[in-house]
Amino acid sequence: MCDGATTAQASFLFTGTLLSPLAAVRSQPSGTVVAFTAVATVNGNTLTSSNIYVQDNTSGTLIYGSPGNSVMAGDTVRVGGATSYYNNELEIAAPSGGALSIS
Repeated sequence: MCDGATTAQASFLFTGTLLSPLAAVRSQPSGTVVAFTAVATVNGNTLTSSNIYVQDNTSGTLIYGSPGNSVMAGDTVRVGGATSYYNNELEIAAPSGGALSIS
């Protein structure tokens, strides 16, 4: 994890199933609330102030609207959010009426 850095967190009630590997998350329809563990591949704030990319040994995806701007490449993060597609690419974003969670 980050040395001495803090990670922003947003709370939401997750009532689904923890999906791992990330390939299982990618197979879910748009709007499905998911939770998974993956490794950040880029530092928070590198691309934009609110996006990070994560991957595991099966796949990768964009976390859109990430509150985890202190996440560093190589950090293992737990992500909770909803699947959505932008330009035919999967991203994980805040669920309808909820908040994205990264810890």
